[in-house]
Amino acid sequence: MNERYGFKMFLNSGMEEEYQRRHDAIWPELVAILGDAGIANYSIFLDPDTHILFGYLERTADHKMPDLPA
Repeated sequence: MNERYGFKMFLNSGMEEEYQRRHDAIWPELVAILGDAGIANYSIFLDPDTHILFGYLERTADHKMPDLPA
């Protein structure tokens, strides 16, 4: 069974256009890396009024999220 995981981040002021540019189209390589790490249904939502980013993903019980920075 997959675990549901939510998290919150803050977008730095003045970075709205850069954020949008980087998130309009996800790279296929990133989708593959996330899948290999046991992660699916990854979404990030921006509240433009507060600059709060809310992320959601599903991960397998044996996910490898801690290995992603490498």
